[in-house]
Amino acid sequence: MEYAIEVRDLVKRYSGRNVVDGVSFSVRRGTVFALLGPNGAGKTTAIEILECLRTPTSGSAIVLGYSVGKSRRDEQEIKRRIGIMPQEFKALDKLTVRENMVLFSRLYDRHRDIDGLIREFGLEEHSNIRFERLSGGLRQRLGLALAVINDPEVIFLDEPTTGLDPASRRGVWDMIRAFKASGKTVVLTSHYMEEVEYLADEVAVMHRGRIVATGSPGEIAGRYGLGRRLVIHGCTRSKGLASLVREYGVVGDTLVLSMDDMGIGSIPISEIVDMAIRDGLEVQFRNPSLEDAFLRLVGRMDEEGRLINDG
Repeated sequence: MEYAIEVRDLVKRYSGRNVVDGVSFSVRRGTVFALLGPNGAGKTTAIEILECLRTPTSGSAIVLGYSVGKSRRDEQEIKRRIGIMPQEFKALDKLTVRENMVLFSRLYDRHRDIDGLIREFGLEEHSNIRFERLSGGLRQRLGLALAVINDPEVIFLDEPTTGLDPASRRGVWDMIRAFKASGKTVVLTSHYMEEVEYLADEVAVMHRGRIVATGSPGEIAGRYGLGRRLVIHGCTRSKGLASLVREYGVVGDTLVLSMDDMGIGSIPISEIVDMAIRDGLEVQFRNPSLEDAFLRLVGRMDEEGRLINDG
């Protein structure tokens, strides 16, 4: 079986409104697939359908050869073969790491060795600490361990690094890459562009219930990004550039020029760069980015670099 997941014309309707509106995509086995979009795009609803937590209004969703919403037997098989780490993961506060793992393991007929999981996820020193006393990074580690406690074929991770510091986020990334290396399929939702570029083999972008772009991170950046650009910061500190950017209509003190342009008016790009360097300004050349593409496709970002809906 080439695909772990196949979704065709999937619709989920609430109160006459399609929250998921005719979505189609496929996820190859042994890959990391990212489903992206701003809040309210419908991505969590789509994922919860694949997890058999919601029933589709119409269309089809097949996970590991079994159909969602068609029979109880199929859904039982899907649940047995998948792992889930929900957004804002929570375990039982008063139970220790080990006690939570033992409790979750009892939900399955077959599960992995608890001691082995504790070692694998670096929880040895914390195994007897209550969940309520764990740091954010340790909570996410436990969440990932619980997501694979039944040795699933497909793992669903809903924004697994939200709120983590950079070091903890990198630790989660390493674990996700290890899942892929072991042959598991990972379905990821995220608001963080660098996370997706680092982890994902394939991306689908959702906006207002529909898929608006699919492809690898590089393909989407190249197709919908802004092209190669020259960026000069601090233009107001240069007498020559200050007058130039006013003429160009730049707001603030950062000048952005497409490398497809010859320059500004009669002044070529090479002369603009020379002027900036002579005055000690920061000059950058930027390639098309995933962030650029998403901004064009779905809206804008907040101060933490997360996508938000423009309405």
